Amino acid sequence: RVLERTEQLSLANASLTAEAERRARAESGREMLRSTARGLAGALTEDGGIRDVLREAREATGWDVAEFWEMEPDGRSIRLRVISRPGGPGFDAFEAESRALAFAPADGLPGMAWATDSVTYLPDLEAGGLFHRAPMATALGLRAGLALPVTLGGKPCGAMLFLARTMPEPDAEARAVLLALADQLGPFLERVSVSGALARTGERLTAVLDASTEVAIIAADPAGR
Repeated sequence: RVLERTEQLSLANASLTAEAERRARAESGREMLRSTARGLAGALTEDGGIRDVLREAREATGWDVAEFWEMEPDGRSIRLRVISRPGGPGFDAFEAESRALAFAPADGLPGMAWATDSVTYLPDLEAGGLFHRAPMATALGLRAGLALPVTLGGKPCGAMLFLARTMPEPDAEARAVLLALADQLGPFLERVSVSGALARTGERLTAVLDASTEVAIIAADPAGR
């Protein structure tokens, strides 16, 4: 009986510990989303806002590399736009190699995420040939990765990708947090894009008005006629 009771207590303690860890991860995820939302609200440039989101995600998860891959204007491929990573020559070379690549839908890990509406998890970067940068990544100690789509106006516009030395498969709650993180980027990109377009329109209008004023001044005679 004593042994049976001890086992029951041990199982109960393990269950309580697991639940406490789950709640801690959930709160960490919520705090990350709150922090990234605040950062995006105050961001003045697209790259600055994206970089803040990637950095916050790295710090919250402990993952080593975070990337944003953006759809090119022709809509046929995506390329690396912003990366958050450790410093050092090895990661410098990794970034340079990454920027030289482009992926079509379902091609490579970024392309796979771009073509789907869910999280794509890759526990072994060297397995299956899906991760094209595996040799350089594994040389840097990176072993696992995941990617998820980013949408703009309800349509895919790119993908977020994360790489790490260790990365347990995300559960449903973690996947929901990651997708919520990606959902923050789409409206931000749309907002900054619209703001930029309005600013450019204002600049063009100002230039036209200035030119019209100059013409009016030149056309006037000394009496102002």
